[in-house]
Amino acid sequence: MIKTPLNAIGYVVVLSAGLLLFCSGRAAAQDSLSTRDASEIRYKAERIVGTELNELLNALSSTAYETREVAESITASYSVSRNRIFRDSLVLVEPDVNPAIRTSAQSGDEPVEKYLKDIDLIYKKSDSPTIEFSNIRCSPVKKKEHLYVKVYFNSRFKGRSVVNDQDYAIVSRIAELKAEKDDNQWHLYIDRLAFFDPADTAGDVVNNIPIKKEAAPVIGVVEKSPDTAAVAKRPVAVETPFMVRMRTLENNRQYKEALKEYTEAIRKEPKNPDYYVGRGRCYEKMRDNARSMALALKDYTQAYDLDHNHLPAIGCRADLYARMGNYFRALADYTVYLTIDKSDITIYEKKSQMHVLLKMPADAIADLDEALRIDSSNALALFYRGRCDLLLNKLPEAAKDFSRARERGLDSADRNAISGYAATYYEQAAQRFVSHGTDSAIGYIDEAIAIEPASSLYRFARGNYYYSLADYKEAIGSYDRAIEYNPSNIPALYKRGMAHFGIADNKEAIVNFEAVLKLDPHHMFAAKGEGDAYQALKDYTNAAMAYEKALRIAGSSKQGADAAVLADIYNSLGHCYFERGEYEKAVTNGRKAIGYNRNFGEAWFNRGYAYHKQGKLSEAIDDLKKATALDTKRPRWHYVLGLVYQEKKDFGNAVAQYAACTQEDAGLTLPGAIYRQGYCQYRMQHYAEALPLYSRALQVDTVQASFPMEMGIVCLNTGRYDSAYLFCQRAWRQDSTNGYTAYCIGASLYLQGKVNESMTWFGKAFRKKTPAAAIIKRDQQLAALRDDKKFKELLKKYL
Repeated sequence: MIKTPLNAIGYVVVLSAGLLLFCSGRAAAQDSLSTRDASEIRYKAERIVGTELNELLNALSSTAYETREVAESITASYSVSRNRIFRDSLVLVEPDVNPAIRTSAQSGDEPVEKYLKDIDLIYKKSDSPTIEFSNIRCSPVKKKEHLYVKVYFNSRFKGRSVVNDQDYAIVSRIAELKAEKDDNQWHLYIDRLAFFDPADTAGDVVNNIPIKKEAAPVIGVVEKSPDTAAVAKRPVAVETPFMVRMRTLENNRQYKEALKEYTEAIRKEPKNPDYYVGRGRCYEKMRDNARSMALALKDYTQAYDLDHNHLPAIGCRADLYARMGNYFRALADYTVYLTIDKSDITIYEKKSQMHVLLKMPADAIADLDEALRIDSSNALALFYRGRCDLLLNKLPEAAKDFSRARERGLDSADRNAISGYAATYYEQAAQRFVSHGTDSAIGYIDEAIAIEPASSLYRFARGNYYYSLADYKEAIGSYDRAIEYNPSNIPALYKRGMAHFGIADNKEAIVNFEAVLKLDPHHMFAAKGEGDAYQALKDYTNAAMAYEKALRIAGSSKQGADAAVLADIYNSLGHCYFERGEYEKAVTNGRKAIGYNRNFGEAWFNRGYAYHKQGKLSEAIDDLKKATALDTKRPRWHYVLGLVYQEKKDFGNAVAQYAACTQEDAGLTLPGAIYRQGYCQYRMQHYAEALPLYSRALQVDTVQASFPMEMGIVCLNTGRYDSAYLFCQRAWRQDSTNGYTAYCIGASLYLQGKVNESMTWFGKAFRKKTPAAAIIKRDQQLAALRDDKKFKELLKKYL
């Protein structure tokens, strides 16, 4: 929800359901009203209820405002302030906060302050408006002791009550507003707010004040009034040479001379409204000051008083009121104008602008709807209506109107204005994105696109926002549209390539990177991206060529490339050479990568692995240790370092690295580390430590061909003689020429107490001269057997 300051809601308090508005003061002595005054009172009344009261209630029930702000706004609504909309704190309201109360018969009266506080406390707050007013209609101006009007409307609370789970119904409400005129301005305040029965409004003409409809002589060029049959046709005045001369002076900007002519004409013909209008225009154009405006206004009013159907007088006065900031009076005059001529689209457009300035966009739209009923192809009316749609947050409607306006020939200035609206949303999106509000940024950029759907820039930005969320498919869709509207949009082509790379669509990524390089052969990142995609496809030859190209581009750039980027390219190039078996080139490029970034763990690893392939174990260990120190969470790095230690027969360090590998490898992507850790323990004759590791290796099926024999020996040395027998038998079936296997089988049988059976296997072993006599003598498990007669005979016979 976009938060609007509560003190900016307006000068009228907004309540729910219905309002009673009164007008008092010097107007109380009036027995009739002019059409313009009556129109102004009714417009203000409907605005107070339909806009300001509604906004106030929604503000009080919004999560966007703090307790202090709410309290200040409640007080301001009935106190002397520019935000005042209630007569005073004694105004009585029939409350509708309790969903069970829907009529006057169910409700009592309470002070307006309590009513507003209950809205704050009893109605559940929301981050979006939940109180709606509809079907707003105003009575004619009435008079008792004071002038007043009644505003009828329907109220709907879409939220929930804190104290009652019952759903709210749509209820009928009435507001009475008191009106008074002060310093030539009408002021209206709510005097009562209550429920009403719609049937009671039928034929409500009681206390209606008469409206003055003064007859006037037929002078000047005035069109037929659609509302008055009596004015069937008006004669069209023919401009005299005298009028032509004054018009010519005016058109030539000789306002002083024209002014004298008009004044002389008025002296001779004081009942001709055309002369007053002409002189008023001259006053208005001569000087932009208060006195000139006052004189112009006086002349326009004199012309209108002479002829209430004189459209130039009404139109000029309305325009002047608008220029002076007196929007209500301008609105009233435009309304009178349209009662005479309902076909003037320009006046509907001007009237709509007054409604916009008075923060009544819905009424402005109604004006423009009338204009478009007259001419549905009017580009300007469509443009204005689109602006009002924006004010009401009706973005789809605004986008449609703007699109139709452009199609129908909107001028460049208004086209630029539409672009400006879209740019505002784009800038807000960019601000949200920078502050890590990506979801909000997407909302704003979607609004910008709705207004300017063919903007390649906005489509590209949307793609970037989704790219940042790793939603690459959605990003690709936005980049597609950006490129559709601008096929040479290099950033969009590049990012689309990166998005395809993100979903492993590497071939399509290469297509995009190549398109970028065709448009810009010096685009280093596109060359790098091409290399990354080829490398992901395991096409290391083409990947190396792409990386070499990226380095050439970087070398030819005056600014040079970022050190971290160069390090990444050299490292990737080195990896390609590693995979091609060109280990010296891999080492060379690894060295360059490290030169640009000594904290680049992957570069240390890749160079260390290349050293290992070259048999340079000490250099490999140094590099791999640096890599694992920079990043301890890489299981493969620990695994390779373990391999190097194992190859160097440093089994203790190998065990530590394999253990680190399995600890970080939650997904068991390197199950061989379990077996190798066990093997190194086995080689160090740490049989108790080797046993659980070998058992785990057996479960994940990562054992080597030598595993049965190794496991048999481990079991022999940990007292698991029956298991030792089984594993050694498996080893014998693999290779019946291995005398040591036969010896271990014999040992396992002997240790199980099967002495006679064991002699057969000892015989098989000794016949193969395995193991050596010295080993047998050191075998503590068979110490007692060495005195066995048959065992001695076998030793003597074969060894």
